Amino acid sequence: MDLPSYRIMAFLLSDPGAEIPWEWRDYMQPLIYSFIDDGGKIHSARYSLFSFALTPLDPVSGRDGAASGNGAWAFRFSSALTSVLEQVAASLRKSRELKIAGTAFRVSAVVEEALSDRAAYQTASPVLAAKLAFRDGGKPFWNPAESWFAAAVAKSLTNRWRFLTGEKPPSRVLSGFYHRARKEIWDMLPVYVPPTKGVGVWMPEGFTF
Repeated sequence: MDLPSYRIMAFLLSDPGAEIPWEWRDYMQPLIYSFIDDGGKIHSARYSLFSFALTPLDPVSGRDGAASGNGAWAFRFSSALTSVLEQVAASLRKSRELKIAGTAFRVSAVVEEALSDRAAYQTASPVLAAKLAFRDGGKPFWNPAESWFAAAVAKSLTNRWRFLTGEKPPSRVLSGFYHRARKEIWDMLPVYVPPTKGVGVWMPEGFTF
């Protein structure tokens, strides 16, 4: 399979200090669906496998969400299908303004960001791995401090590859952090279960599957 060598990155501008809630994905995902859905078939199509992120370039973390001190943000979108990347890029370029959880963003520029092998990415949101099942009183997800976290992320990405291509990944899938993750961000999370069935990953950005 010939995979894209890039992802889409859009530079967005909000009012300085404007905050979006930690669960901003619940607002962003329907917007993405409107960019690429064709006849309501997205949930059964292979191109439903995409990842996205909205990262403040001057990050300010709060209990209820994240903000950008200077109002500059980067929105990234990855897909294994070039046609989907082209659709999203075209829709973003046509959009003068996006609204996410009530916050207005102006689209400043849309570019292709090259992907490198074993790339490292910044994340401004918590990364969680959902569990198949959990005992009463337990948590429904792993966070990066737990021993099984990296294995759960790698397993999820491996399964995504197999679903998309019908084959094993060409090399072993690994997951890890270059720097220690900020635990206070996980502690600030409200009681929020990622909308995922089975073993999956709630990922803010960086993965191209």
